[in-house]
Amino acid sequence: MYTPRARVFISCGQRSPAGKSEIGERIIAEQIEKKIGNLEFEPYLAAKRHTYMGPMDDIFRALEASEYFIFVDFRREKLGCNFGKRWSRGSIYSHQELAIASFLKTEQLRFAEEGVRLEGIGENLHGRPVPFADRSKLPELVEHEVRDRLGRSLDRGGWRTDWKNALTILDKVENDPHVRRAAAPDNRSYSNTNQQLPILSGFSDAPDGGATFWHLVVRNLHCRRLATDCRCFLKRCVKISGTDLPTLAHEHVEQKWAGVVYNQSVAIPANNGERRVAAFHKEDQESGIHFHQMWVDTDSAKAAELITGPGKYELEYLVVSSNFPTASKTFVLELDRSGNVQRFAPSDTLASDS
Repeated sequence: MYTPRARVFISCGQRSPAGKSEIGERIIAEQIEKKIGNLEFEPYLAAKRHTYMGPMDDIFRALEASEYFIFVDFRREKLGCNFGKRWSRGSIYSHQELAIASFLKTEQLRFAEEGVRLEGIGENLHGRPVPFADRSKLPELVEHEVRDRLGRSLDRGGWRTDWKNALTILDKVENDPHVRRAAAPDNRSYSNTNQQLPILSGFSDAPDGGATFWHLVVRNLHCRRLATDCRCFLKRCVKISGTDLPTLAHEHVEQKWAGVVYNQSVAIPANNGERRVAAFHKEDQESGIHFHQMWVDTDSAKAAELITGPGKYELEYLVVSSNFPTASKTFVLELDRSGNVQRFAPSDTLASDS
């Protein structure tokens, strides 16, 4: 079973030690990273990441994706005395990351070295940072404070390791065989608002046949937030083996969620709530599969396209939401010469089996 790990962005200076007696900031950051990982979080430390996107783009993406933010403010240049105390400014780069995390409303845990003056965004945030004087003891202090958060309930500012600010399409595919379709009205003029469209309901062998549905399962990994206005699309359909290998022309019509009549948006409950959405279906009396319900052919032939096979197809699905990042997953579909489904599974699981 898939268990998410909450991501923790560690915003910490990377300066080399000023003298032999001082511990380098990067060493401290790596010690913090190790302790956060040992607590079953997924830590992010920018200094250890090297991507083709460049460091800043990678940092911005990590800030947006992280569930928690740890901020360490080390001393920098001296600013002079104020009320008899000598102050230093903090790290500019770390404060920029703090500003972005605050804008994103990421839950924070802040630490400030003794003598650092609170300025800018740090001066206006709710609560004061945890002070520290001995850099060598900072990793243990961070671990202590995180453990304290883990011991609290969520309504008291507690942290959890087993969630993400994300939706995910699970590897499992659920099959609903021989779902009966209600008989369509003889008069197919749908201009009459009282005319009921053909819908799918009930089970058993109806005289006009039924359909088998292959459903994707979408899970909300957030521990508190309801996912709203969720829609699923087939982004891409490519034939990857067999005769004739074109990219199939189809319209980006919303897939239908299980349990609703039309292709409407749905909400997915928090804390591992799940909803199923139809990847495609096969009419019992037809050869091949449809990606969308039959009612869409009233205004678009492309939306009701029938794929008959044989061959292997790569299908990429997207799930979008008004308050979550887009989720995606690629599946492989295999059809035999009769248009029957031989296999439908995530492409990465098929690669691992080969």
